[in-house]
Amino acid sequence: MDGTGTREEERLPVTRRIPTYVWTFLALVTGLAAGGLLPGPLAPVADATSVLIAWVVAVVPLLILAALSPAIATLVKGAGLPGASPGQSSSGTSSRRPSPGSSPS
Repeated sequence: MDGTGTREEERLPVTRRIPTYVWTFLALVTGLAAGGLLPGPLAPVADATSVLIAWVVAVVPLLILAALSPAIATLVKGAGLPGASPGQSSSGTSSRRPSPGSSPS
């Protein structure tokens, strides 16, 4: 602003107007080209990437199990068998004790 109340239009730099996916694609192509042209100097990077991917592959199933454990515990604790009511055991009889004052059925 110049103090008169008018505002000059601000333009973004060219690098800010390029979409993120274009930068990602350029980084991928650059990395592939660098790996093809300089395999020796980039060997430690390839080894580190391989170790990281192996670690992620080993840990992800444990994370999935940890995320699903509460739901599995609820299912096991709840009905027990498919089609059974939550208060019903596998033999078909009720596992709940009768409430005080109710007649046995």
